[in-house]
Parts: sequence; structure tokens; C-alpha cells
Amino acid sequence: ILSTLLFPCDEECRRGFLLADCEKGDFRACLRLGDYHFYKENFVLAQFIYEQGFNNLKIKCANDSPEDCISLAILYEIGRGTEKNIDEAAYIFHDLCNKGNCEGCRHLFRLIDERKITDESQYFQCGEKHYLVH
Repeated sequence: ILSTLLFPCDEECRRGFLLADCEKGDFRACLRLGDYHFYKENFVLAQFIYEQGFNNLKIKCANDSPEDCISLAILYEIGRGTEKNIDEAAYIFHDLCNKGNCEGCRHLFRLIDERKITDESQYFQCGEKHYLVH
């Protein structure tokens, strides 16, 4: 923020920073840059950038980063950077929940509540709280 106050940065300059951050693995920068190109109706470039962000998250999730796994699952859920795949999103949330990640449990329960997935009664533990989902 300080650098933008000292050195004004126009729209093209900001896109340059987003691209650099996306290439370093910052998926949020990839999404913002992809959204920019999507709204400019450059759909092919937008999809390429979304896919780059998605692939960055897959690597980070594979390295046991729960926050990145949550983000990856959300991208599966909304179909950004990949085909929409609710089952894969639910699988990731379920796996995180079973490992005691409360945010993973909340997202899994949200999918069940929104009837995006059906799940038989299951027992989950998140910290000191115990849940029975039916």
C-alpha cells in the first residue's frame, strides 16, 4: 500500500503486480487477474489464469496446507480453474473434517445443508465439539 502511495500505479501496473504474484503461486492474485480478463471478455486468457491458480493450490494442498485445501475445494465447488465437481469438493472437506479441521467441517455441513450432496449419518469431531450429521 505504501508503495502505491509513493509511486502511483495505474491499472496496467496493478495487473503487472497481480501477474507476478500469480506466477509466484498466490492463487488470490490469479483469481483477481482472471476476473479482470473475464470481465474484459478475454475468456481464453481468464481461463488460463484461473487454471494456473487452481494448479498452484493443488500443489500446496498436496503439501498438507489446510487453508489451501479449503480454497481448492471451493474452486472445485464453483468450477473456477477446473470443471465444477461437488463430489471432489465434498471429499476434500470431508478429509479435512476427519483430520479435525473445523472449517472443513463447516463447509462439508454447508454442502449437506444446501443439499448439494447427500450423506448418510456420520460422526465428526472438530476440536472438543462432536457432530452427528444425518
